[in-house]
Amino acid sequence: GQMHYEELAKIQRATSGFFKRKARQRVAAYLRELAKELDLVARLDVELQHQAKLNLLNRYTELRNVALRNGARGYGDADWAAASACESWMFTILQYPTQERLEVEVLIREMMNAD
Repeated sequence: GQMHYEELAKIQRATSGFFKRKARQRVAAYLRELAKELDLVARLDVELQHQAKLNLLNRYTELRNVALRNGARGYGDADWAAASACESWMFTILQYPTQERLEVEVLIREMMNAD
């Protein structure tokens, strides 16, 4: 989870400050939406949950790629940062058990509640 934590921390730093409010709000909105979707995934039969999580990961990977194709330049770009934050969170969820991703989850909550 350390790699994903560091990626999220870079996004958080790049979207902090007065002039990055729009990017920060976009990241928070995407993360809140993903949290709602993860709640729905948790209600699925266990054998369906993994594929549903992969589908979410793929969606945010595609959104990140779209942002790059549209000219995103770095961590402070609102579209890229929002998609990348969700992608990193999904990678962490898919790769690590809950107890090994607590740092990431705390950072996600901070970013989700930023305004």
